[in-house]
Amino acid sequence: MRSVQVILFTIWAVLLPFWLVISPFLGMAFDAPPTLAIYLGVFSVWSFPIPVIVAWLLKERAPATVFLPLLNLLVLGVLFFLGK
Repeated sequence: MRSVQVILFTIWAVLLPFWLVISPFLGMAFDAPPTLAIYLGVFSVWSFPIPVIVAWLLKERAPATVFLPLLNLLVLGVLFFLGK
């Protein structure tokens, strides 16, 4: 289980620089008429560093928090499959 946690946390840490590039451009999503899906998608991407930081801070006390950033990806996946 420990190796899974290390791998997942490494993936989250590698995704953070890409987040720095992509997140400023998400404001353009509001050029279209704002919908709930747009708000959820933008919030999900903009809040991505928060669960990564929480997972990093709690990695020794609560190792399962490494799965916390999956919630952001889950929201994006649900929006994608619903076609919103």
